[in-house]
Amino acid sequence: MANFFVTGLGGTPLRDFADTTKRTAYASWGQLFNKASDGDVLTISPIPLAFGKAWPNPTGIGLNNSVINFLAGVKFADVQTSKGILVLGGKNLTLHGDPKTLADFNGAIRVSDNALNPTLVNLRVHDGCAVIGTSCILTGNNTGTVTLKNVFVSGGGDSAHFGQDHNVYVSANGSAVDNAANVQIDMLVSLDVTNSGWSLKMRPGGVTTPNVVKNSVIGCTKPNCEQNGVVDMPCGGNYIITHSVLERGPSGDNWHLVRAGEETLSAGNCPGAYNGTIILDTDWLIWDGPCPGAAARGQAVLLCAGRSDCTIPGYTPTLVVKNSKIVSDPTGCALVFGPKVQDSGGNTKFVSRAAAGLAPWPYLPPHL
Repeated sequence: MANFFVTGLGGTPLRDFADTTKRTAYASWGQLFNKASDGDVLTISPIPLAFGKAWPNPTGIGLNNSVINFLAGVKFADVQTSKGILVLGGKNLTLHGDPKTLADFNGAIRVSDNALNPTLVNLRVHDGCAVIGTSCILTGNNTGTVTLKNVFVSGGGDSAHFGQDHNVYVSANGSAVDNAANVQIDMLVSLDVTNSGWSLKMRPGGVTTPNVVKNSVIGCTKPNCEQNGVVDMPCGGNYIITHSVLERGPSGDNWHLVRAGEETLSAGNCPGAYNGTIILDTDWLIWDGPCPGAAARGQAVLLCAGRSDCTIPGYTPTLVVKNSKIVSDPTGCALVFGPKVQDSGGNTKFVSRAAAGLAPWPYLPPHL
């Protein structure tokens, strides 16, 4: 196992990278990644100030069982490819930023098909994603357990690819049941998606290992935050979203806060209906702004399963909301449960932010 320390040498640092273990320099990120071996640890320092604010994008990395550490102050900018700043192709690959400053990616991070068990820790991924028409964090098929911890994401969505791009999109195989696929999210902040994207979209069924989202804040702080919705689980499955803030901003263009199972009958999107259990437990569930035209008059739906009318064609999960604070909007848009949702107790409903003791939008409360 080698320890690489990547920093600019003499000459042009954008083309000259140092391997301090082997005392060798390489002409590009690609060459350096190709020379590294499975199990290596790469530590990346900030670019020297004389040569700019951000490293250019390194693109594909296929190492297995490796860790890439980003020191405080590291920044990357997506300036030259259509694939994203980092495209992870290896198995058990970890990106690990500084816990206080977060490694800064002005553009997308992507996980290729079959790149099992990627882990992203202490990262900021923002803006720039729309330039290449992709979600800020996007995973492919057969990726095992996708882990995100202490990750900040903002500015996903792209008007040129209307409704297809999101802040975070954890995909899954649309043609074959993948019981091993799951996502584990802790301390995600996902803000200000644009152009009808989802703040968080997840397809894994979570059959063997349930999907978990906890200690997270997902919502809007800017007027141009045009959400399709806050959280989407279009294939259904086993999910628990707990100790989190789910907020729908005033510019959202759909009539539900959380949605599940609407694509289980769509060929190529989901392999079938994952008839699992979806639980919202100990969350802030906040609706800001008026009811859109598609909603029943005066109502918006907190948890919707199925297609446009929240019926459940061929999909019979258990839908549970408990121990949560449910905040409607003072314009008269009441946040209500969808059909077949179980009120399992401990929920408190408020007619407005003021009644809940919250400051006006765009304030988002800390998670419970």
